[in-house]
Amino acid sequence: MKLKLFLGVLGITVSTWAAVQSQVAENSQGSFAAQMSVAKNASLPMGARWSALLRAADVASSEQIEEIRTFTKSSDWYMRNAAMMALSKMGGDYAIEEAKKLVKDKALVVRSAAVDLIATKFTLENRKILADELAQNYNFKGKHSLWIRPQIMKHLASRASRDDRAFFARYLFDQDSVIEELAADTLEKITDVNFSGKDHLAQWKVFVKEKKWL
Repeated sequence: MKLKLFLGVLGITVSTWAAVQSQVAENSQGSFAAQMSVAKNASLPMGARWSALLRAADVASSEQIEEIRTFTKSSDWYMRNAAMMALSKMGGDYAIEEAKKLVKDKALVVRSAAVDLIATKFTLENRKILADELAQNYNFKGKHSLWIRPQIMKHLASRASRDDRAFFARYLFDQDSVIEELAADTLEKITDVNFSGKDHLAQWKVFVKEKKWL
């Protein structure tokens, strides 16, 4: 659902694209400066600017990384997102370092992209960043999770170990049923305990309290 929504927002209408096609085509194989000119042009469609920034990253030198990094502070959410993607193409930890900041961005799509980037390098620091984001108010709508919380939980679950038992036991009692189920599934993988049936979640909750895993 989120992918369809994102691609729909990013899409360019045929008529709008025709109006700028000649400029973009002229710069499509151009220099870093030419690509950056398109990326900075706020009158162009977002897709054209997005693509130009990624092409700029392909031809950028190490001295030009800062110019791409400036887009992480763009007033346009899609260019902040594009900046992370562009930086990720340049190697090193450039993208991850910016993602650590943008994981708190006001735009959910940007936060979501930042989560995926942070998860590509699963250090203790990055794991803590993701775990902390589970509790942030801006990742809820009322009492309901936004899609980013299950996204975060899946990343954490994929690297879980027995040392994470207390963490996942705590999220058996989350207000979001999807998070609770992910926590239960993960506990089954990292412990030798399994419960079955429709009430397996309730059994897990009783069990962790009895074992004082919380």
